[in-house]
Amino acid sequence: MPELSIVARIADLLSPCLKAAEKAVQYLRLILDPLIQGILKLICLGYSYVAGRRKEIGTLRSSAAHSSTEKTLMMRSILTCVMIAYASLATAHDAPMGWSYDPYCCNGNSHNGDCQMIPSKSVAVTPSGYRVTLLPGDHRLVTHAHVFLLPMTKAMQSGDNDYHLCLFPNEDTPRCFYAPEMGY
Repeated sequence: MPELSIVARIADLLSPCLKAAEKAVQYLRLILDPLIQGILKLICLGYSYVAGRRKEIGTLRSSAAHSSTEKTLMMRSILTCVMIAYASLATAHDAPMGWSYDPYCCNGNSHNGDCQMIPSKSVAVTPSGYRVTLLPGDHRLVTHAHVFLLPMTKAMQSGDNDYHLCLFPNEDTPRCFYAPEMGY
């Protein structure tokens, strides 16, 4: 019987990790699916270019030259794929309490990134969602007053009991909003 309680405790401890991993996979799919489709289109364009060049060149060049052109285009396609894959592996930085912002939301690091904790006094809960009023100093990117109306459905659960906002690509665009869990 004690073994069962240990297993249950381990399962309870691992549950948040599994949820975080599932969420990471969802975000990777959102990011990587369009990239993979684009890469496939580039590869297809490369092959159609090679086929067109073969017809254009005709018998003027040897088959070794054709093979060289195909190899060059294939190497360029592979290099492009590797570069895109490497660039898409950006990781999110941590919030002050140690939990990580979602990779989709966050660009940069804890010193110059676009995600940051904001004062709770700047957030008002309304029937339609959240009204976030930011002044310079409330977020590192804010240079003038802003009022954002964010629907409840767009809020993600904060890893602490604070509000966090990610602004990207500029201070006028809220990308992600984290709110503490509201218990009633």
